[in-house]
Amino acid sequence: MNQTILQQKQELVKTIADKIANAGSTVVVEYRGLTVAEVTELRRTLREEGCEMVVYKNSMTQRAVEELGYHDLLDSLKGPNAITWKTVWGILPESLLYRRFTPCRSKSLAQEAG
Repeated sequence: MNQTILQQKQELVKTIADKIANAGSTVVVEYRGLTVAEVTELRRTLREEGCEMVVYKNSMTQRAVEELGYHDLLDSLKGPNAITWKTVWGILPESLLYRRFTPCRSKSLAQEAG
């Protein structure tokens, strides 16, 4: 593998690990079935409350959680999923995901881990 690509992947794994380690709360959600507009609205709602929702390649996230020793998350990192987290005090991502977004939608998010 090209050394530049390998270095970029290692930096991404470190970034993911740092974000998870420093988060007050981390939630893995499956977003299958949501439209692009619904995912965009969900991200906007989370961002307004200081949360972040990111889609990474599962292999990169798996390496990050292995480095952290969070092996329980590995089973959740399959298929289409996103990671939400919040590093500052306030409403936690899981509250936003399930109290503000899911009740008014015909489809629901599936919490995989968190």
